[in-house]
Amino acid sequence: MSINLDHLANFITAAEYRNFTAAADRLFINQSTLSRQVQSLEESLKAPLFIRNGKNLTLTKAGQLLFEAGQSLMQHADQVESLVRDAANAENSRIVIYSIPAFLEASAEAYRRLRDRGMKVEILLHHLHAEDPFALLSSDGVDFLIMFDRFRGPGDLERIPFARDGFCLVCGPGHPLAARKSVTFREAREENIIFGMGFPGLSAMSDPRTAAENAPSFRTLESHHDAVLLGEGVLLLPIVCAGTYAADLRVVPISDPDLTYTLELIYKKDRPLSPAARAYAEEIRAIGRGIFPAEG
Repeated sequence: MSINLDHLANFITAAEYRNFTAAADRLFINQSTLSRQVQSLEESLKAPLFIRNGKNLTLTKAGQLLFEAGQSLMQHADQVESLVRDAANAENSRIVIYSIPAFLEASAEAYRRLRDRGMKVEILLHHLHAEDPFALLSSDGVDFLIMFDRFRGPGDLERIPFARDGFCLVCGPGHPLAARKSVTFREAREENIIFGMGFPGLSAMSDPRTAAENAPSFRTLESHHDAVLLGEGVLLLPIVCAGTYAADLRVVPISDPDLTYTLELIYKKDRPLSPAARAYAEEIRAIGRGIFPAEG
């Protein structure tokens, strides 16, 4: 025996109204359709559910039992449906991002905007370390990369610029430049550079702004902490990355106004995005238009 839940729900409405015509009007179906559905339930259960007295209906004992138990059953069915729907929505609203090591204010702002739109979104943000970022983007579980414009990658990528900032020098507290408010790039180049994220082939370059190819591999920048603290050298980093370091290191901005980097949200053009991921990209694009009106 099996009970059709749609027929059961309509039977409950008929039992509440005690009238097929009124119940059918409430359900926006024909009275004859509702009558056939109740009859189908009676045949399935092998028990009469109503005593028909003209247009009026009276529940039999079996009908009263089904009415009471059916209400509980329908409520439970609704709860199960809601749980399944929420689980599916949670899966569809999960956005997976791999990012350069940084706190990303624009990403947090995009998240707030989605919440303001009433969207329940979960953002999983992973830091890039030694992974091949473009290989990650080819996997099914990753929606976006957030990287610098200097890391070009393959040509099948959509890029949304959304932030621009300068570079900085990171040194130990005893370094001669530690007390400076800023340094020029030429002054920074005179130091022993342990690591220059965003500056491929830095030691051999006259101008890092020309370096768009052969970007350095990602690795754990924190591994340089002790060497910098002991004064063995300095790091050259985008300012957004400086916050990943301990407070005992000094961050000195590089003052060259035309030496900047751009952060980009990157995804594959040929991969369909989930509704949540599309909405996230739209918000990032809107944020970027305030900084890059031509690209937006």
